[in-house]
Amino acid sequence: MKKRLTIRFLQRFAVLLVIALSAFSVEGHAQDARRVTVRNATTLSGLISQIEGSSSYRFSWQDDLINAVSFPAVDMVAPIEEVLSAALRTTDIDFSIQQFNVSLTKKVRQSAVPPPIKEKQTVTGYVKDAVTGEPMIGATVWLKDTSIGTSTDVNGFYSITFPSNYFVLSFSYLRYEA
Repeated sequence: MKKRLTIRFLQRFAVLLVIALSAFSVEGHAQDARRVTVRNATTLSGLISQIEGSSSYRFSWQDDLINAVSFPAVDMVAPIEEVLSAALRTTDIDFSIQQFNVSLTKKVRQSAVPPPIKEKQTVTGYVKDAVTGEPMIGATVWLKDTSIGTSTDVNGFYSITFPSNYFVLSFSYLRYEA
C-alpha cells in the first residue's frame, strides 16, 4: 500500500515538473520571437525587408512614407522595439506594435501655441424617429467620454452647453435599434 502511494506521488510530481518546465520553455520562445536581426540596414525599406523576411512581423504605412528614408547603419539583434527606436531616432517617423503588426506613421508635431479654447459652446437639435418622423421624447444626448449630457423634451428638442472647442455627441434611446 505504501509503495503504491509513493508511485502515485512520483507520477504526479513528474507531471507537475513537465508542466512547469514547458511553461518556462514557452516563455523563452515568446521572448525569442520578439527579437529581430538586422544587418547594416541604412534605408527604411531595407530594414522592413530584413525584419519581415526573418520574423513574423508585418509592416503597414501610408502612401510614400518610407520612400527615400535613410539613417545611420543599424546592425543589431534585439527586441523589435529597440531596433525600430534606434533606426527611426533621426527621422520624423513613429511606430506602434500590436502583436506582430507594426504601423508606421508620421510623427505629430506639437505646435508651440495651443489652439484657443472657447469659453462655452451650445449645441441644439431635434431627435426624431427615422421611420415615423415623430419626436423622440426623453432620448439621451451626451458629450462622449464625459458626464455632460441632457435629454430631449416633449417635442424632441435638446440643448447642451459644454466648455470645449471640439466635441462628439452620443445619442441613446430605450428600445431603439440603430
